[in-house]
Amino acid sequence: MKDKIESSLFSALQKGDEKEIKRLYENIYNQYYKLVYFCVAKFIADNEIIKDLVNESFLIFFENVSNINRSMKYYLLNIAKNQAKTYLKKSKNIDYVDDSIMLNFPDDDVKSSEIYISLIDDLKCVLSDLEVGIIIYHAVDGLTFKELETKYNIKAKTINKMYERAIKKFKKSERSYLYEK
Repeated sequence: MKDKIESSLFSALQKGDEKEIKRLYENIYNQYYKLVYFCVAKFIADNEIIKDLVNESFLIFFENVSNINRSMKYYLLNIAKNQAKTYLKKSKNIDYVDDSIMLNFPDDDVKSSEIYISLIDDLKCVLSDLEVGIIIYHAVDGLTFKELETKYNIKAKTINKMYERAIKKFKKSERSYLYEK
C-alpha cells in the first residue's frame, strides 16, 4: 500500500492534479503521523513541542516532496529527526550528540514521552527484546538492515526476516489495534 501511495503521489505531482495531491497528502499524514511523533518524542519531552515539530516536519516534507530520491518514510523520518536536533540546539544552546540507542532510555527527558514509552511497552508485551530493538532501530531510528547486521552481529537478511516476522506477530496481537488509524 505504501508503494502505491508513493507512486500515486509522484504521478499526481507530474500531472499537477491538485485534488489528488491533497488527498494523498492527507493519507500520508494519517499513515505516518504516529511514527513521526515517536521519532521526535525520542528527543523531546514536551508534547506541545513534539506536535509542533511533527507538523513542521510534514510541512517541510510536502514542500520538498519532489526532491525525494529514496523511500518517503525514511525521508520523512530524517526530516523529523533533524527538526528535533535543531530544536534542541536552539532551545538549550547545546551540541547534539547522536546516541546509538534510546531504547534503554538513559535520559529522563526521553523517559517522560508517554507515547514513546507506551509504544515500547506494547511491543515488549508481544515481542522479545531483540525484536523490539530491531523494530525501533529500523522503523523509528531509520537504521538499515546492513547497519543492524553490524550492531547485532547477525546477517542482514536474517534481521530483515526477524523484522518482518515481528511486525506480523505484533499486527496479529490484541495490542496492534491501538496503532491503527
